[in-house]
Amino acid sequence: MSKEYCVLIYGDLLLDVLFYLEESVSIDRKAHVVKSVVVSSGGAAGNIAVTLSRLKVPVFVLSTIGIDPIGEYLLSRLVSEGVQVDYVKKIKETYTGITVGFIEPNGHRTLFTYKGASGKNIIRAKELSSLLDRITCVQLVFISGYTVHNEDRGESIIAVASEASKRSVLVAIDLGGFTREHNKVLSELRGKVDYLFLNEEELLEITGSRSVNDGLEVLYETITPRVIFLKQGERGCLIRERNTIVVIPAYRVHVVDTTGCGDVFNAGVLYGILKGYSISNAAKLGSLLAAYKATGYGAQYLPRSFDELINFGAILDSSGNF
Repeated sequence: MSKEYCVLIYGDLLLDVLFYLEESVSIDRKAHVVKSVVVSSGGAAGNIAVTLSRLKVPVFVLSTIGIDPIGEYLLSRLVSEGVQVDYVKKIKETYTGITVGFIEPNGHRTLFTYKGASGKNIIRAKELSSLLDRITCVQLVFISGYTVHNEDRGESIIAVASEASKRSVLVAIDLGGFTREHNKVLSELRGKVDYLFLNEEELLEITGSRSVNDGLEVLYETITPRVIFLKQGERGCLIRERNTIVVIPAYRVHVVDTTGCGDVFNAGVLYGILKGYSISNAAKLGSLLAAYKATGYGAQYLPRSFDELINFGAILDSSGNF
């Protein structure tokens, strides 16, 4: 990568309201008292943007918010983190999106999201082309798969990937949010995506496969990316690059909250790719960032700098160098 580069992120900006439970509960129509609550900025675009910005990567966000106090709060938080928000649109007559999460004692979570203004985050190829003409430093575009639920049902995803790949800009997408009903969008991404991210449950749902290996093969043949990163939680990450599969183990930490871990992992991998790391070392860095995040509350519990992250890794008896 050249010294002057930046990342463009297409995805949601949301307010997170996270309730921390003293015991696991189900939706049982009863009243429950929680031990604590965290209200913070979130959404895949916000989480990844803040993580990269703290690692000193210039970031532009392509998103939408409502004209309301929540939207202004999210914008102010991004600006305070050094993220460029010139291309965040304000939508009238709708509210900024909100995610409500319930975090169990083991750190696992259940999320309910109202997309609100994020659902109107529509961009056409011509619009993106004009934007890339202005932001000439963009060398990687990241797309959040949850935008497949926007009003255009994934047409913007295709437009962003197509225009970026046409310009030889690297394209990464997390397929979280995709289901088998979005196969048409997936087929349109063939040959236009460099890096794919998703977890095991999403892989089996999207491909209809019964095994991870079969699912990876189907997904690889459908989209033909350079690399697939399969996130497996506490079991780590499985990497499929061409016909080679490598497993990167997870770092062992005391888990407080897994909200945002997937986004933070993605950001760490993207950082490694931009810096010229090997794919395995980029995944190790992503795993280390996810481990750090898991030890604190909220989706944006993050190290303040790369040095703080590396010091954290040294304490964990980590293996390998970045």
